[in-house]
Amino acid sequence: MFFKILTPSKEDSSEATKEEDSSTQSRARLGMLKNKIPTPAYTFTTNSGALPGIISTNCPDISHLPMQLVLADIYHLQEIIEEYKKFLSESEEFKESEEVKPLMKYLNHSQDTISFLTMGIAGEEKVNGHPKDMRMEFIQKDSTTRFQNEDYIKAVKTFQPDLFMTPTHSITGKTSKKKRERAVKASREYITPDLVSNLPINEKSHMLMTISIEESYKMISPIIYEKIEEFSSSISGYFFNVDSLKAQTRYMIFNQFYEKYPEDTKLRVLESTGNPVNVLENLLLNGIDLFEARYPIDISERNLCLDIQTQMPEEWRNEETKEEFTSESLLSCVKKPKTLDLSDKAFRKDSTVLTEGSDCPATNSINRSYIYHLLDCNEMNATILLTLHNLEIYNKFFEAIRLNIESKNLPKYAEWFITTQCE
Repeated sequence: MFFKILTPSKEDSSEATKEEDSSTQSRARLGMLKNKIPTPAYTFTTNSGALPGIISTNCPDISHLPMQLVLADIYHLQEIIEEYKKFLSESEEFKESEEVKPLMKYLNHSQDTISFLTMGIAGEEKVNGHPKDMRMEFIQKDSTTRFQNEDYIKAVKTFQPDLFMTPTHSITGKTSKKKRERAVKASREYITPDLVSNLPINEKSHMLMTISIEESYKMISPIIYEKIEEFSSSISGYFFNVDSLKAQTRYMIFNQFYEKYPEDTKLRVLESTGNPVNVLENLLLNGIDLFEARYPIDISERNLCLDIQTQMPEEWRNEETKEEFTSESLLSCVKKPKTLDLSDKAFRKDSTVLTEGSDCPATNSINRSYIYHLLDCNEMNATILLTLHNLEIYNKFFEAIRLNIESKNLPKYAEWFITTQCE
């Protein structure tokens, strides 16, 4: 089984569990992907299949981190991967192996990496700053050019991702109402029996139904529900394209979804900024299993390093939850995790180790003044080391989340984290 639930959330638990003290109640749940990667977990969004500056050839020290990747902007590699697959099939070393993923090997990622292929619908504008041929795009039928379903099927077969999403428009807070309407209509236009029957949905590749919502309607379209019902046996999970919505609207959308499917056990994936406060909100209130996040990389590119603790002190576990820490306060929270801008001259002579107690050999002996020096010299290693540091802390944050879900302490952990580790 690709995904299985280990600990049910409040929504899936028995009546006896639902009557427990409210401090133990949340939608967060423990799960396992491919019998290897525990959830809740996060994915990295790549540039052409690679993390910015972080690859196994120049940074072998990331081997201790779980590497799940969102394979964005790789459509231009399709012909290359097709040729590479032919090369592997003729190689004595690989031709008899069914476990080798050509794309993962080509990009020099571990074969245990979970890959997630994103595919969006776009118009003539550039996507993420890249030209159109850098991304798999689907153009609406009223446009002069468009990809056909055959292109979508060919891309999935070529790249062989563990997860792939049904095509949709990319929705942001600035997306026009007209485009929001087209996002839902895209589900009707592209997700058809002919398309689904020709996709390589099997033990290796799994389809996620994209859930897009126009904020003005504040509801999941009946079209989406129709597609979920029609292709239920082919869907392994849901990709919620709703992170750009206001937190209160997003919470309302998830409530609607769980009222419709109260016992659904499929994988729940959220397109997300990955901000730890946002993660805690979507775990507790919305029950997300997997976050598509760029947070550790984004803050590294802004010269920031996380300055937080991830282990909650024992004395906090026994304290009663404060009355002001409620679902409403979590939805309206504007705090952000503590960070340090190491390009500031205040760190010029700061000998504090970058990552105290780190398991990462690349950063456990590096101090802040050294990073300041690298940034001052415009040396690219500064961003690489910051990224390694932030990934290390972020990974420990998710480890702490899973431990507190297991001990039914996640609401208390969220209160401690937001109160003491954010500003």
